[in-house]
Amino acid sequence: MKITNIKSYVHKAFMTHIVQVDTDEGVSGYGECSPMSVFVTAQIIHDHIRPALLGLDPFDVETAEKMAVTVNYKLNGQLLAMAWSGVELALRDIQGKYLNLPVFRLLGGHYRKEVSFYASSMDRSSTPDEEAERMSELVKRLGVSACKIKIGGRLGHTQDIPDLERDAAKVHAVRRAIGPDCHLLLDCNSSYTVGQTLLLWNMIQDCNIYHLEEPCPYWDIQAYQTLAERLPVPIHVGEQEWNLTVFREFLERRACHILAADLTKCGGFTSAKRVATLCRAYGAVYAPHNTSRAIGFAANMQLAACTPEYTYYQEYNVSPVPLQEQFLETPFVIQNGHYQIPDLPGIGVTLDLEKLEKVATKVE
Repeated sequence: MKITNIKSYVHKAFMTHIVQVDTDEGVSGYGECSPMSVFVTAQIIHDHIRPALLGLDPFDVETAEKMAVTVNYKLNGQLLAMAWSGVELALRDIQGKYLNLPVFRLLGGHYRKEVSFYASSMDRSSTPDEEAERMSELVKRLGVSACKIKIGGRLGHTQDIPDLERDAAKVHAVRRAIGPDCHLLLDCNSSYTVGQTLLLWNMIQDCNIYHLEEPCPYWDIQAYQTLAERLPVPIHVGEQEWNLTVFREFLERRACHILAADLTKCGGFTSAKRVATLCRAYGAVYAPHNTSRAIGFAANMQLAACTPEYTYYQEYNVSPVPLQEQFLETPFVIQNGHYQIPDLPGIGVTLDLEKLEKVATKVE
């Protein structure tokens, strides 16, 4: 079996980049890239990855990774990793479909059959009381035992001086609304300095926080080492990263407790399993980041099924309009805070190809 074509379907407004890899035996696989800069990653696939992979066997993933990533080392970086991630997921999808097996059977087999979720808010605009009311309703409706809210601004889109009082007020309001038994997670998207994070913690330390995610710029390992030493809360990092040596340095310096390498950003299943092995070696938790409600979601379920180090909640994007989900034939359903991992071939998702062809822009 040989790869005959690779193309992308992109829709900027829907934050979607779906990759299709075709073969000479009529089996096609589908992957998803991170929704950031979808037209840029599509062009990287078209110009740099596709020419290198045509004619290769889709089972030779290590060779394909070398041709796509290592050979393009002068282009190396986050965007190349995102582009390769979508292709790698599609190759795994082909393998599973060809053998009529779910991907998890090819990467270690069944370790777990069910995943627990937390409700993850993408909202920054609501007042503390509005967010508290919304999260309380979602926790009850989804039956989850944990939820995550956004605080702070966002790296590159924030004021020079964050409103720590407002952030603390939101945390307290949500904690009161969800009660003492629901785990509360905080996502800061790299908004604060070390000093600001410590000040904020003094304001919210009575709120029983379950993890503190990306409080400082995500590349500042020294900042995270300081926080991990001084704060009595698990530090969660890694959703932006792709470089295995950076993940290793975070762990070596004990600068985090939870690593969140994202399948659609870090290099797909191949890289994610390497990160999981690092977590095992250093005694850290592996909790892959995911905000997709389409292929990224399904891929994370495959990873969870076969990865012992995946000992954490999975993220469930509770945006009012799950954009990527519009391209699924059947949306995913969370019941009582859990999802039963299906035993379906490939990544285990069926796309509405007619809608995809009609709505998205094709790059090939």
